[in-house]
Amino acid sequence: MVYSIHVLVFLSYMTVCEDEQRQDGTMTTKAKFTKRTHDIWKEFFYEFLNIPDCQHLPDLNAWADRLELLLFEEAKRIKSKDTEYTNMFRMKLDTHLNQFQPTPPAAQTN
Repeated sequence: MVYSIHVLVFLSYMTVCEDEQRQDGTMTTKAKFTKRTHDIWKEFFYEFLNIPDCQHLPDLNAWADRLELLLFEEAKRIKSKDTEYTNMFRMKLDTHLNQFQPTPPAAQTN
């Protein structure tokens, strides 16, 4: 799930590495977080890449609520000049999702 979300946010595959700044064994992504990238994504990737064990899983419902609110706020912020970027994002997303669509069975000829 985390890898798929990374592709949607950054439009690229995720590379995971040890966090050199912390030097405590925590993992991070090599993605470049710009000023257009909301801080919630840094927190999201940190939490989901550093799950200590099965007894300490992230609260998926809480994260769903937070991300839904973020996406709603971002949708309100988008201006007409961002329409081209949004359309490009949708086309790339459709292309990626279509890879996973099952192919229809071939018609049988009698």
